[in-house]
Amino acid sequence: MKILLTITLVLSLLVFELYLLMHSSAYFGVNQTLLFVVVSALCGILVIRVQGLANIKKMRATLSQGGLPTGALFESIFILAGGIALLLPGFITDVAGMMLLIPLLRRYLLLTLFKSLI
Repeated sequence: MKILLTITLVLSLLVFELYLLMHSSAYFGVNQTLLFVVVSALCGILVIRVQGLANIKKMRATLSQGGLPTGALFESIFILAGGIALLLPGFITDVAGMMLLIPLLRRYLLLTLFKSLI
């Protein structure tokens, strides 16, 4: 049942993303829409590199002090997910990716995740 629901949600997201891309290309033009898709993908690559490397440095510093970098590790997962969402063409995934790249929102999601696990 959960698999069917997941497949339905993913397909619905894809259809809605395509719908939004078609309407934005009709409103703004194909060139501007393609430019937006390419620029958001490039931003995703840049963010994965910059924030990912910064987070790796943070994890190394925590490890060198004898601690476990669990928070930084989960933050890295959110950064990677946000960057991948920016790589995917579409407005909804871009907004979701940008939201995952906001440090305050990431920390709130981590806190919520940790509370639900405990």
